[in-house]
Amino acid sequence: MRVEVGNVRGETWHRVVAGPFSSRQQLEEAQKQLAGDGFSNVMPQQRQTH
Repeated sequence: MRVEVGNVRGETWHRVVAGPFSSRQQLEEAQKQLAGDGFSNVMPQQRQTH
């Protein structure tokens, strides 16, 4: 897991990046846990690795 920091319209935003997950089931379990912890704006994205 890592945190990315960026600036959006003059505000500092932090993005938490988790993964990679070895299966869709692992991803869905992580999403459920995050939602249970109050994170409702979870956006799964697949990123290319170099």
